[in-house]
Amino acid sequence: MSRLQKYVRTDMALEACPKEESGAYRGISAREYEKGGVPVTEISVLNEEGASLLRKPIGRYLTFSVGKIWFLGDEQRNVVAKAIGEEIKALLYSFGEIKTVLIVGLGNRQMISDAIGPFTIKGISANRHVKENDPSLFKKLGSLCTCALSPGVSAETGLEAADVVLGAVKASEASAVIAVDALASKSVERLGTTVQIANTGIMPGSGIGNRRSAIDKKTLGVPVISVGVPTVVDSSTLVFETLERAGVTDISPALERELENGKSFFVTLKDADTVINEMAKLLSHSINIALTV
Repeated sequence: MSRLQKYVRTDMALEACPKEESGAYRGISAREYEKGGVPVTEISVLNEEGASLLRKPIGRYLTFSVGKIWFLGDEQRNVVAKAIGEEIKALLYSFGEIKTVLIVGLGNRQMISDAIGPFTIKGISANRHVKENDPSLFKKLGSLCTCALSPGVSAETGLEAADVVLGAVKASEASAVIAVDALASKSVERLGTTVQIANTGIMPGSGIGNRRSAIDKKTLGVPVISVGVPTVVDSSTLVFETLERAGVTDISPALERELENGKSFFVTLKDADTVINEMAKLLSHSINIALTV
């Protein structure tokens, strides 16, 4: 691992996965394939050795390179949504029998770079109320029992999102949770053009150094699938990434101190409004596809 690598902030397993000429590290496997024409990279953390190396829980992490979907026509978007939806569905049913799914949109709807979770919730076809009030109509919907929630952030609610979600899991008797959140990347090129799904749950804010309580099976008592889109890059990470691309594998103590002075900031896309809205529509479509029966 490059000395610079330890300074990189990223939520993307693909970016955290170290590479070496002789092949994969022990405890981590990687493969590339296409789903509906969409390039997919799957990183599997197989054991504690791999988890320690990647600093991520044991599980599967799938990264879809969807490109600039806001430039695509409806038919092409549907193909991409189906590819992602089918993989989410496969992960969902790998947990066993699923009756009710809670979809959670994490993040701050007032901050566009952090709003993809709440925006995605707007497009989810929640139907638990239909099942309770009209079971015969519910059977015709062709969907799993679904409920949706956007818990907000502690700065506006005074509550940890994990605590709110736990209450909703208990109230809805959910069998599984799908948590949608914005992610941090180390690459500007991946902002708004990739989707990561994982069967390990999520640690909100970890990529920007603002760790909150985990939303995973341990905290909720049910399995959690995370769905995320990278929307920000740390400014210091940009510098480290640029140096690595230039072949620099070490830096002077003076530069290291300057980059670690706590004055870094986060960079997002100049057209973030359009990108986040369009990606949220893609995710809600994908999740709705995943929930069909």
